[in-house]
Amino acid sequence: MEVRRFARRAGKPSKARREVGHRRGFRRLVKWRTGSEGRIACLKRRYGLDRSMLDGLPGAQTWCGLGVLAHNTVKIAALMQAAGTTTTTTTWPVLTPPDRAPRPGKRPCRDRARTAR
Repeated sequence: MEVRRFARRAGKPSKARREVGHRRGFRRLVKWRTGSEGRIACLKRRYGLDRSMLDGLPGAQTWCGLGVLAHNTVKIAALMQAAGTTTTTTTWPVLTPPDRAPRPGKRPCRDRARTAR
């Protein structure tokens, strides 16, 4: 099996490449990708998705699914709390994200600032 390596072109991009990079659709895709990578990094830091504690591919899929479920549950609860929405039929407590100190060398996740809007 042959591995081919391509070096990135040095210098100024061509006019055609610059036109592609300035289109609205291209910029939207770049922002979407940046946001999704940020969300993945936050999930890895906050919910332990950097390492699966279950064996094999099914275990990793389960671990990832439970981490995303936990994240979504906390986000929904924070949004409900911010909106003042309460349920009248049940008396479930409103969940808030756990206050956890970031691990050494890791940046703290900025989700709390975004949910307060």
